[in-house]
Amino acid sequence: MNTKKFFILLILLSSHFYLFSQNDHLFGILPSLNINHNISGNWTLNVKWEGRQVYSQGEANSEFEDLPVYERNDVATLISYKTDLQQVIAMGYLIRFEMGELIHRSIQQYTFLESGYSSRRSHRISADQTFSKVEDSEFRFRYRFTIEKPLSGVKVDEREFYLKINNEYLNILQGGEYDLEIRIVPVIGYKFTEDLKTETGLDYRIDSFINNKASHNYWLSLSIYLSY
Repeated sequence: MNTKKFFILLILLSSHFYLFSQNDHLFGILPSLNINHNISGNWTLNVKWEGRQVYSQGEANSEFEDLPVYERNDVATLISYKTDLQQVIAMGYLIRFEMGELIHRSIQQYTFLESGYSSRRSHRISADQTFSKVEDSEFRFRYRFTIEKPLSGVKVDEREFYLKINNEYLNILQGGEYDLEIRIVPVIGYKFTEDLKTETGLDYRIDSFINNKASHNYWLSLSIYLSY
């Protein structure tokens, strides 16, 4: 199956899930801004802002009485080191402002990069620990596979579109209970210059299906990436 057919299949599957999960869903937009700065040599500083606004919800996510509602703002800072073997080690910290509450998260990541003839792939293993005053501490262990492919030619040049697909699995432990979340995120990107690109697509997430009725979350992902 080529990349374009795979992308179409993901959209059809997500639409299928949405039609059969109207009573148990969440839908909104997920804007983000990523800024990368090369500190020196192989060291890079990444600062990311991400917001979340909810427009529609089902029975399982009934904490919002009035919609739409702007749910949260995340500000994360990561410092990474890239080795000569296409491996990246990163550590960072995230602060979340959610419905009047302040939440803290520590982050550790390891990424292995691969380059093919006309695609780029990466495997990311990460762990994070979330702490707040209103909920039990949450511990997550994550694996994400990413493939990026130009929609024309063999590499992504300036003023060209590309396809990127993320598939992530999150193991979650909170309050002595285990849960699993699965994410599928197909996006279309456009590279303006070497230092500026944007990505737009569907961020589909399913969770709570181990011990409870599954919850389907649909986000319109809107991302800007800047490097300098």
